[in-house]
Amino acid sequence: MIENITELQVKDAIQAFLTAQYDKKTEKEHKQLAKAIEDNDVAKIAELNAFLQPFKDKYQKANWLIEAQKMAENVQVGTHVSKGVHPSSRGDNVNFRQAVQNSYVNTQTLASRFLDANSPRGAIDLPLVTFFEWEVVAGSGIKMRDVILQNSPAVAHSFADDEALSKHYQQAFLDCLNNQIKAPKTHETNKQILWALPQDEPDSDNYVTLVPLYPSVLTHEVFHKINQNRYSDDNKTARDNRSKKTAEQKPYITMKDLATVQLGGTKPQNVSQLMSKQGGRNYLLPSVPPIFRQAQDIRISPNATSVFATKALNYHAKEALQALFTLIKTNYNNVNIRDARKAILSDIAYQVISIGETIQTVRPAGWSKDYHNLSMNQKYWLDPKRAELDGEDDFKTARESEDWRTAIEVDFANWLQGILKTEFKAFAHDFADPEHNEWRREIADEIKKALRLGKGGLA
Repeated sequence: MIENITELQVKDAIQAFLTAQYDKKTEKEHKQLAKAIEDNDVAKIAELNAFLQPFKDKYQKANWLIEAQKMAENVQVGTHVSKGVHPSSRGDNVNFRQAVQNSYVNTQTLASRFLDANSPRGAIDLPLVTFFEWEVVAGSGIKMRDVILQNSPAVAHSFADDEALSKHYQQAFLDCLNNQIKAPKTHETNKQILWALPQDEPDSDNYVTLVPLYPSVLTHEVFHKINQNRYSDDNKTARDNRSKKTAEQKPYITMKDLATVQLGGTKPQNVSQLMSKQGGRNYLLPSVPPIFRQAQDIRISPNATSVFATKALNYHAKEALQALFTLIKTNYNNVNIRDARKAILSDIAYQVISIGETIQTVRPAGWSKDYHNLSMNQKYWLDPKRAELDGEDDFKTARESEDWRTAIEVDFANWLQGILKTEFKAFAHDFADPEHNEWRREIADEIKKALRLGKGGLA
């Protein structure tokens, strides 16, 4: 409850925010400093301390609040942002949270705690938005913007010892959060819709000009919920348990045919704060009825040495591969990211096994005899019914005796490793043996699942 928040808690929250910002900006230098102290490198210690001093000064409360006030003069908060239509737009954002009394689905149908913001100066002003989103008490859900917007008594003396100065900062932040637009403006890069109104006279042109803004809070809510549903621990566990006979079976969520719209190019932070958190990615859900088709064969060149060399395989797995690319680009490594990556890898491996099963199903037994360059290990996998044909005793014996599944694991790992090295050429060398072994483990797990279920022609 906001009324229970104390002045001391607000002051502590401000200091915690400034400390976190300082630590984030100087993380590398602090590691270097710790090493220099350990090595008793006096010159290096002096050099690093000199480097850190401006940052210490910057994140002193009194100094930072002066800059924060300047940020507040430029930051525009809102639920609908102009830069979402065009990143160069200097039109106004709109903070629209009033209830709409109709039965139509609209941007107000979904109540959201998110708040978006941007600035004509770009990302330089966005730390103020991070400050607004900072929790006063960790885990409480009460943010700095909440206590400011409700004029909590705890705020009155929290920004400065001088009461007048503290209230000055409070008012500046309040004005910023309320975003009261006195003279609305649009921009040449914004779109316009001329909406016809009833014509009073036959030759009159009676219309209103509508300027659509991007509902970034709504799209962020959708983005957040989709990722939560797809990659949550519960969904991952339910999905992993689908092939375990002894595990409790629960429904899990799979979303197919998601499209992604990229906003802001390589600098989504210039669009808005929430867009930066999404990496510029916005999901589009399919709004078409499903089309059910029979399993279709994939093309394998008669000269192909491996099914993993076919473009068709990359195409069928492109959605999961793109999800993996996006996750790698986040450049984070925590338990949620690792779990999400494992789920995506499992999906890729599952799709490869499924494609193999499709080939086995739609092609006649013995089709691989005409593919002279295709590796025998893949023939054992993709053409299992060949072993039942007359005159194929040698094929049957070899398939039953050779460890061809391990070879498939290696082929899969090589294929995925090659794709990632091509996609991320700048740091291709980072994909080494540990990553290769991880890809092998994922396909090995899917092979084991397929064996338990008697699927995929892997028995």
